[in-house]
Amino acid sequence: MFTSLINALLTSFPKESASSTLYGPRFLTGAVGGSITHQCFYSITTANKHDRKFWCKKDRDGICYTIISTTNFISKGYMGRVALEDVPQNGTFMVTMTQLKTSDTGTYRCGIGPTNRDLYISLNLTVSEGMRRTRGGTGVGPGTGTESTQPP
Repeated sequence: MFTSLINALLTSFPKESASSTLYGPRFLTGAVGGSITHQCFYSITTANKHDRKFWCKKDRDGICYTIISTTNFISKGYMGRVALEDVPQNGTFMVTMTQLKTSDTGTYRCGIGPTNRDLYISLNLTVSEGMRRTRGGTGVGPGTGTESTQPP
């Protein structure tokens, strides 16, 4: 009886969903063997602060397959080379991918919500051989700290 009353109360209140906007860079470049860090900004709402954050890669079939999320999921092919850090008080989360491969090139989403179709922003990552280091930008070359990598 008590359990059914609790369940009835919980289902009668609508869950606040991820809301408002996400923003961040739309293009990233990186060098094979290097790393990138993408920062995704979100509106600081109760739902956004506590909901699942994710990073997924869009496949040819149009489905965005989760690489990492704040529900302690990491895709098998990315273990040891991807990390996600959520800083809810700042309304941001950062995804870092290391040991980049040319096969990492593609369309990604950073987003918030129980599925990869909720609130998200799409971006394109290009990973190339022979990138050279330059100041500023969004990618990081092998062993270069926070410098970006650009084609020679």
